[in-house]
Amino acid sequence: MTLRKGRLIGLIIGIALLMIFAIKILPGLMFASAIPEPHSIELDKVTATKFISDIESYGKIFELDDCQRYTKRINGISVRMNEKENDNEYGTYYKLILKDESIDEKVFENFRKYLDESELRTYQKIEDYSLFVVDGFLDNIWGYLYLHSDRELGTEYFNVDHHSIKIIEDLGDNWYRIAGS
Repeated sequence: MTLRKGRLIGLIIGIALLMIFAIKILPGLMFASAIPEPHSIELDKVTATKFISDIESYGKIFELDDCQRYTKRINGISVRMNEKENDNEYGTYYKLILKDESIDEKVFENFRKYLDESELRTYQKIEDYSLFVVDGFLDNIWGYLYLHSDRELGTEYFNVDHHSIKIIEDLGDNWYRIAGS
């Protein structure tokens, strides 16, 4: 009888541990697996260089993201995609910003769509850098940097706007894989 009782207690403890794992640990693992690894988003240098050329030629956008995440920005201005404010978005309605900045909506949509489809997520032109942040967690970021000049970049951290950037890999043609905060 004690052997059956021992197996029953073991079974109950096993089920309880399985439930704790399923409720507490598994969701965290699923979230972590949704974060792309630094080498999981490949850079198409030709297309990204054309994007930079096109956005610079347009001349009205120096910061843009794919507008798919909670925080959305156009030229340093927080925007929301829904006309009516709600709990899931904040900022000014994006069409008002496009009008204020004299940005054509179709042009904006083409640039935004490129960031979404390429998974480069955000673009920012700062001095002689074009910075594409692919992802990050808490205070860390990773992505790609294009240098618009021929100067050499060292291996130490350097500042690009409010980011502290370190070159992880020289990809050639003035492109670099970066990490930072």
